[in-house]
This record gives sequence, structure tokens and C-alpha cells, in this order.
Amino acid sequence: MQVLVAASEATKSLDQKTLADYPHRAGVSTVLDDIDFGPDGEPPEPRQLFHQYQGIVGNGLDPFKLPWRQVILYRPEFKSGEFKYPYAGIRR
Repeated sequence: MQVLVAASEATKSLDQKTLADYPHRAGVSTVLDDIDFGPDGEPPEPRQLFHQYQGIVGNGLDPFKLPWRQVILYRPEFKSGEFKYPYAGIRR
């Protein structure tokens, strides 16, 4: 909604084509972050994170609530640990 509001205020229009084109020309500042759109409509940089829960013991939900159990693996600027292969230590 913030992108739509920013586009309508900047273009002074409610034309759908004009509103759709605006975010591709100019970034939009939202409460979460500044958003840029590439020519295909996707952000030019990936915004998703890949994470892995590590050190989970037991069968309750409490270990999942601990922030240090969730290790960020990808995006390099947010990386907080290394990938651990599941069951790597099991003797076969």
C-alpha cells in the first residue's frame, strides 16, 4: 500500500499504467526498508534469507524460540554461522 500511495502522490495520477511504471523509475521508502524494483518487477538484489535451526534438542517448541538456534546462512552481509549437514555425525 505504501508503494501505491507513494506512486499516486508522486505522479498526481490514478492511472494504472502510470502507477505501475513509477516504482520502476524511482525507489520507494517504506516503514521496513527502501524498495527498488528492476525491469521485471522483482527487486534487483534478492531480499530473502536462508536459515537453519541448529542445536535443537527435545520435542518441544521452546528451543525454536531461542534466537541463537536460528542461524542465517545466506545473504553474506547477515550470515551468522555455517551450514551443518543433517545427520553428518551419524555412523553408518
